[in-house]
This record gives sequence, structure tokens and C-alpha cells, in this order.
Amino acid sequence: MEKELEEALFQVFDLEVSAAENQKLRGSSDQGLRAGVTSGKHLDPLAEYIANKLVSYGIDKADICTGSSGMEIPGWYRPNKQWDILAFDGKALVSAIELKSIGSSYGNNFNNRTEEALGSATDASAAVKYNMFVNEQPPAFGYVMVVRSDEKSRSIIERIPEPHFKVDSAFYQNSYLDRFRIMCTRMLSEKLYDAIWLVFIDTEKRTIEEPVKALSFDKFMLKLKTQVELFK
Repeated sequence: MEKELEEALFQVFDLEVSAAENQKLRGSSDQGLRAGVTSGKHLDPLAEYIANKLVSYGIDKADICTGSSGMEIPGWYRPNKQWDILAFDGKALVSAIELKSIGSSYGNNFNNRTEEALGSATDASAAVKYNMFVNEQPPAFGYVMVVRSDEKSRSIIERIPEPHFKVDSAFYQNSYLDRFRIMCTRMLSEKLYDAIWLVFIDTEKRTIEEPVKALSFDKFMLKLKTQVELFK
């Protein structure tokens, strides 16, 4: 993994913590690390890195959108959806990418992220089906999940409520990191997204882990590179 990419990954949580600390100094009431998430800047270095890779594949820099404005594309079940990276070839949408990170409150955040990811995929698929984009061929939709690897996210979840039916046994005796692995693996297997990148970051040991080869950065970018080549 390139040094620049490693630095962008560590900045996801470094900037998150910095934003939370600054907000505390200003007397804000955001709890935990949510301040860093709501600041909206912690994923910018990663978005910039991926955008630059797309430029190297042949997308004009002027045809790539990142940031907080002008990032909406149509949905089908809702008017539009804001993505984190949009790549165009003229007016045609080449790719739309969602970037997500989780560094705390793993129980609630896992459920929320799962619902968001499934909803976005369903909406995007329907938007393609009903010709909401000016495309001769469908765009590729990418999903990136960056999870902090710490004692809480690595701990085994001992109890799962099963008041009426047994849950899938794959979820027994595993951690939240395992749940993200299962979630992302199954979303890719079911073709809900064209490309998925899952990465775990240990901010104390300063280590980076890609737990599934099919969900690696290289595989993720290879799909996007192939997509660019199809348009070009």
C-alpha cells in the first residue's frame, strides 16, 4: 500500500479526534467522536486520493466532483442522494462512490450503516433501471468502509437477541469487525455494489488491515479502472 494512501487512512481518525477536541474547546455538546464525524472533513484526504487515482486512469480532473456541494445525483425512491465522489465522462456518470467510517458506538453504528448502505444500493439500482442518468451503459457504484480496530470492535459479542427466530449462525461468537466483514462480503456477492473496499485501522499500533482480498483497495480500484476504460 502506498505511503500516501496509508497517511490518508490514518487521517480519517486523526482528523476525527482533532475535530472533536476543537468542538469541546468551543463548548459544543456533540457526544464522543460524533463531532469529528459531523465536521465532514475527516474523509477528505481519502476522497482526494481516490479522485487522483481516477484521474490517472483517464478521467479529466474537471469531471470529478468531491466535497460537500454539488454531490447529488437522482434516486428513484427519493429525489436525490449525495455521494462522496462522482466521476463523469462528459455528461455520463462513470462512477459514484460512498465513503463511510466508524470509530465508536459500534452496535448502533453497525445497524445504521447497514441500513444506509442497503438503502443507497437499492435506490441507485432503481435509478439505473428507470434511466435517471444520461448513460449508454450503467455507472459503477462503489462503497468504502473504514473501521477503527480497537478493544471494543475486536471483542466477541456474547449475546444476540433471538425472541422469535434464530439468526444466521455466521453472526454467532464474532466481533463487530467480523460483522462488517460479513456485511461487505455479502453486499459484493449479491452485487449490491460494483466495488467495495473494507479496511480496519488500529490507531494505537498504527496498523492497517484489509481482512478480505476481494474487498481490498487494489480490487476496488481495479473495478473502477475497468469502468473508466469502458467509457473511454
